[in-house]
Amino acid sequence: MPHQRRDQASAHAAAAAHRCSIGESSVKTYLLRVFGKLGVDDRTAAVTSALRYGLLEQ
Repeated sequence: MPHQRRDQASAHAAAAAHRCSIGESSVKTYLLRVFGKLGVDDRTAAVTSALRYGLLEQ
């Protein structure tokens, strides 16, 4: 993952952690578990799969 994208992903995880009052590592763990259940490796693929399975509205 390019350095800038990794920094952005980390910033998003930190913001989500703050909003939910949990640790950043917990957010990252939850994301990895969701990725595994969807059979994907990144957020873009996760959103695409979630849309395909009807888990998200467009």
